[in-house]
Amino acid sequence: MRTMLKGGLLFVVVLLGILLVSNLDKGVTTESPNELRLILEPPQTMQQVAEKYPELQVDEETNTITVPESKTEAYTKKLVDNHDAKQVMRVESTPAFHFDRYWKAVSDKVTGYFEGDLGRITYQSSNAQSYSLNAMLVQMVIRSLTYLLPGLLV
Repeated sequence: MRTMLKGGLLFVVVLLGILLVSNLDKGVTTESPNELRLILEPPQTMQQVAEKYPELQVDEETNTITVPESKTEAYTKKLVDNHDAKQVMRVESTPAFHFDRYWKAVSDKVTGYFEGDLGRITYQSSNAQSYSLNAMLVQMVIRSLTYLLPGLLV
């Protein structure tokens, strides 16, 4: 009985370790959260962008703008939709680990598991398709057992 308890505890600790290690990338940021680099249409200049959006800080030498962190996506869409910029890109920064982002990703994943969402498999091809693991789980277990069981019987 005691051996089974130790084995079960070891199993839980290993699964918890796998969960924590597999989500480490969710806490690492390599892009600045509030800076955007603009590639402008030929008649546009950074000065015109600064006049049109006075709430933004514009750096004309590097073609970057500084926006409030919570509005980065909104300004990206607004600048492209209004034809103020041909392309809007995030500015790369030194990699940093944010424990709050990491913990949020882990808690979201655990919440999803408890709600029955086991995640998705995405194939990176020309037509990237995403498949739910819930629908494929039965087929994967059956396929795995067809290899495992004959190997155990021999």
